[in-house]
Amino acid sequence: MSRHRRGFGEGSIYQSGEGWRGSISLGNGKREYFRGRTRADVAAQIRIRQAEIEDNLPRKDKNLRLAKYLDRWLDAVKPPRLRMSTWRGYESWTRGKLIPALGHHPLVALTPSDVEKFLTDEIAAGLAPRSASHMRAILRAALAQAVRDGLILRNVAQLAKLPAKPPAAEIEPLTPAETGILLDAIKGNRLEALYLLSLATGIRQGEALGLCWDCVDLDAGLVHIRRTLYRDSRAKSFQLNETTKTARSRRTLPLPATVKIALQHHLEAQGFEQKAVAATAELPASERPKGKRSEWANDWGLVFATDEGAPLHASTVTHDFQELLASLGLPRKRFYDLRHQCASFLIAEGAELRDVMEQLGHSQISLTANVYGHLFDERKRELADLMDDKLRALSGSA
Repeated sequence: MSRHRRGFGEGSIYQSGEGWRGSISLGNGKREYFRGRTRADVAAQIRIRQAEIEDNLPRKDKNLRLAKYLDRWLDAVKPPRLRMSTWRGYESWTRGKLIPALGHHPLVALTPSDVEKFLTDEIAAGLAPRSASHMRAILRAALAQAVRDGLILRNVAQLAKLPAKPPAAEIEPLTPAETGILLDAIKGNRLEALYLLSLATGIRQGEALGLCWDCVDLDAGLVHIRRTLYRDSRAKSFQLNETTKTARSRRTLPLPATVKIALQHHLEAQGFEQKAVAATAELPASERPKGKRSEWANDWGLVFATDEGAPLHASTVTHDFQELLASLGLPRKRFYDLRHQCASFLIAEGAELRDVMEQLGHSQISLTANVYGHLFDERKRELADLMDDKLRALSGSA
């Protein structure tokens, strides 16, 4: 009885040790071999290779390691393609986590199971599920480019499942009474205008700290969001990016009268600070206060700066804000939570979902719904109760 021979392109899959192996016939007695953590991983590799053979496509580079590809990808997406802060985050996660754990895999042989095991191990070691989700998103972006470049046929990071769903960020803004305490406390504060602007408009911290006077129209009562301030921790220097987080983040917002007045007072106070720096420069070097600048440092025309004109550190602003809250006996909040506070006020006053999206500069309305959907549900319940009161009143008067 003659032994059955597999035809060209036919494959076999079998278990080997703790993993799975497979192979396909290339003809002339030659076979190509595959390995994976699960049977499904090997089957997928075989299907991809069979499709390449059927379409007469060249074999993908089996020797290109993920580490080398990710290095290449990071170079390709450097600013200005990405904002520097975004790129630094990508680089940190990629070089700090992705490459050490997954970089040894050939790009074409990386499987969803490899990615899932990596994420599971990281979470087991203490990484927050939200951070794991962020890493998967970075890898998904990198592999999407590899698919577009024809280096691979599928994005395994997109197919990989997170071992634990990241918990939704809980938004608990200050109560109206607590907000009133805060507003009373910031009167006369050097950064009163910054707090008010952030609370009333919901602009991001980087947008507020990167705001320049050429984008503030006090006569018309408008503020134009066009730039962001970013501190490069490696270079230990600030950068004023002529871009915003997304295209929709580039927006023009009307100023409430209280904020307009606060900004006018802030402009006047900044003028006095500038004169104080100039007066220091006229003193003999021996009489100048130690550590004080002898010239105004605000070349960009920043609205919010130190009393010598230098850019403000975001961490310093947040720290001062949290110290203020603590001194008032108010719950600990991030400076970013002023943005959430603005959104909650808008929703409570009946703003529509799209209104909130445009005010905050979200890229998609789905993002607004995901973050603030529960607040809209609360508002709908309040409206239902109001309608119930109205119907009861009408029924009693009939």
